[in-house]
Amino acid sequence: YVNMTQMVISLPAFAENSVAEIHYKINRKKDCPIPFGGINVLVGEQPARKVCFGLYSKGQNIKYTSISGAPEPKVSGQLIQWTIQNYEGVDYEPNIPPKREIMPTVLYTASRNWTEEAEFIAGMFLPHTIQDENITALAESLAQNKSKMQALTDIFYYIQEKFSRVYLNPNIVGYRPNDANVVLKNGYGDSRDLSVLLISMLRAIKIPAKPALVAINGAKILNFPTVHQFSRVVVMATVENETLFLDPMQQYASPGYLGTANGENAFLISPGIDKLVKVPAIALDKNRVIYRYNFNIGIEREMAGEVITDAMGNPASSIRAMFRHTKKSKKEQKFQNAVSNVADGAKLRGEPRLEGIDKNDGKVVVELSLTAENYLVTQEEMAILWLPNSPFGLVGLPDISLEKRKFPIYTGVPTKVEKNISFTIPAEYEVLYVPPITNIENNVGSLNISSQHSGTSIQINITLAIKSKRVTIEDYEKLKNLIRTISTKKFRLVLMEKKLDQ
Repeated sequence: YVNMTQMVISLPAFAENSVAEIHYKINRKKDCPIPFGGINVLVGEQPARKVCFGLYSKGQNIKYTSISGAPEPKVSGQLIQWTIQNYEGVDYEPNIPPKREIMPTVLYTASRNWTEEAEFIAGMFLPHTIQDENITALAESLAQNKSKMQALTDIFYYIQEKFSRVYLNPNIVGYRPNDANVVLKNGYGDSRDLSVLLISMLRAIKIPAKPALVAINGAKILNFPTVHQFSRVVVMATVENETLFLDPMQQYASPGYLGTANGENAFLISPGIDKLVKVPAIALDKNRVIYRYNFNIGIEREMAGEVITDAMGNPASSIRAMFRHTKKSKKEQKFQNAVSNVADGAKLRGEPRLEGIDKNDGKVVVELSLTAENYLVTQEEMAILWLPNSPFGLVGLPDISLEKRKFPIYTGVPTKVEKNISFTIPAEYEVLYVPPITNIENNVGSLNISSQHSGTSIQINITLAIKSKRVTIEDYEKLKNLIRTISTKKFRLVLMEKKLDQ
């Protein structure tokens, strides 16, 4: 059966080691609201006896390219056919890049250049961006007495919060959106519809805006004229001499934040466009999280203190999604889970503080007070302070469990994580060991650790930055060194001893 997003073929049961042979044909009509073209990953992780992929066009030239190890095709008249035989498959590896970058893949198109692709889509898309009096009135009310940048931010936020989202790939459903006034009335839409409404509202207050296409999985976009490399419509706006890409499908993202699509190529849907444009990358300092811990250790080994989470960019979006529309009882449970993550057995104390949750621009701050019994681990005269964990899983470290890799490792979005840890310890103890000063810097990322102590005060600062979105197999050892270093016990504890006169 076939529906809007899937084609499913049912097979009878067959024995292990047997071969299933599947033949299918896809016909594309002339009036289809999608440019002829596509991207086909020929094989994946599973082995295959034989895989064939063919293109046939009646009187229309087809342009194609083979990438990521795909064979060159056999051309016979108007039939172009790729064949892979006795494919052994590959072992699973975590954190691989989008498959088109590493598995044999074919791109094809009937367009000679990007201009033809743009004209095809623009003719279907742009007429729907015209605003009516209702859209104009709404946009002007949201922008009243505000700077252009603040007006853009508030209009973007209005659509993010007020409209429901339907997740459809325009290369499956076509490039004809609903009219902007219809989207406003419906209260929902897919990326085409919400982008149409956003463009219409921004233009109503004289902010230039155009539709653009991006790949939401962060795949590399080749200079090959087919829009099938993309998967979502977004908006490119220019305000106060700054170009921002806006994704109304992301409910909690700040203007300019597209996730893995940042730093990759995009395609503007506008007549005459003849090339790709680059989506600005997000600087590490604008896509980061800082954890600040201030802990007092008592003579009964108990701990009392607070942890403050300060997040910007994608980590901030994650916190907004966690708390903005959550009921009070659920919030309380999430707060308790957060302090439990910091230290085993920790309990929430007092009322948490949340800032920046109700808007999508700027940073988010979460302050939690907590207590924990038996936080200080003692054995006779010795004592160990384990460094606290993160309260929220905002940044996942890449999986480095494999000793060697066949494929690059994909980190997604370059991110910085910083921990500033302050301990006040009982006067009866003296510090014997703190994590050593460490500075590792390379093209993959960096790790900086500093420690100092005096009297009853201990200060430890740890900063890990992952700078590269794709780590080559040659650089894999550098990534492993960063993550293994920060995970090693000697960088996670403080060793103390009771003073002799106690």
